[in-house]
Amino acid sequence: MPNPVKVGGGRWHVFEQPDPDQLYCMGVDTASGKLGANESVATILSIHTGKQVAIMAGKFTPEEMAGGVIGAGHAYAHKKMPCEIAVEKEYHGMTIINKLIEVQYPNIYAHDRNLISFRGGATEWGWDARKYRQTAIDWLQRDIGWSMSGIPAERKRAVFVNDKDTSTQLMFFKRNAKTGRPEAVHGKYDDRVSALYIANWVRRERMGPIFDPPVVEKPYVETWQDRIVAGLRKPGDRDAGPREI
Repeated sequence: MPNPVKVGGGRWHVFEQPDPDQLYCMGVDTASGKLGANESVATILSIHTGKQVAIMAGKFTPEEMAGGVIGAGHAYAHKKMPCEIAVEKEYHGMTIINKLIEVQYPNIYAHDRNLISFRGGATEWGWDARKYRQTAIDWLQRDIGWSMSGIPAERKRAVFVNDKDTSTQLMFFKRNAKTGRPEAVHGKYDDRVSALYIANWVRRERMGPIFDPPVVEKPYVETWQDRIVAGLRKPGDRDAGPREI
């Protein structure tokens, strides 16, 4: 596919060129860049169409990822605001978040924007997998399913995956029967899936005004009842009660 716009040093695979009339969001899952580790992945979705428009994936260090992420964020810019960047804020992701703060990138994701200040701590920024991972996975599963619907209102909310390696990882992303944690099966990776569900989380939060009437959805906390339905526990288990995933 032609790639006339090179972003992030040309490390991005571009499926659809930037459109200044569209809003974009980016999910970032960062690894160490060392041999044998997961890939570092950033994926961009159009908030308007749900299409995966670009992806950067490879054995990149956090510092290398930061440059690619910032370049792509400015390339996929709405006429009023660059692409919103959501970085998982654990471990290596903090390097990218700190770099975004250092350059004062104007559209960094945070769960509570009322706390945001460039003078504040870096921990105020980023996407929290410990609290919201399960919701993000469930939303992504539903939205990919809507891509096969023939109902216009459902297809409008759908996610359309263009990267074949992301599609392959989705096939091997399942709930672990022992831990109850959705993850890649043994010997497979889920870094591209992680970047995708983070990006889709942001899309879900921002796409409401695009609909008529507006759509408002809130994350939930998985409960012990949900786990019974999933077959991960039995009624009467001692630790019954609400829990976060």
